[in-house]
Amino acid sequence: MLSTNFEPIAAQLLSRLNRLRTKQQKVQFLAETISITPLYQRLLFDERLTSSEVACLYWAMQGKRTQETAKLLGVSQQTVKNYQHAILRKLHCSTIEQAVFRAIQLGVIQPGKFH
Repeated sequence: MLSTNFEPIAAQLLSRLNRLRTKQQKVQFLAETISITPLYQRLLFDERLTSSEVACLYWAMQGKRTQETAKLLGVSQQTVKNYQHAILRKLHCSTIEQAVFRAIQLGVIQPGKFH
């Protein structure tokens, strides 16, 4: 768990976001801001996903279940479950679906592109 108190940072970001007028400006601001968030920095420098974990996320994004992913990766189902557990911890998510969504947001995986 991150020890930093994010409330002041969040309040400042919301204040800046609310001053923007158009949806396009807000989307652009959020796209630029996510690249400097502590979570994103932590993923880049402290909690990198392994290539196997990224592959596991990719197949989850494609709707593959644990057994199917294990066959595709040539590993056991338990190994896939271990990858999934590590992914959830590293991305601070509760479900693999949330992790897939967060990985897409962070640019770790892209729909339609094999990793």
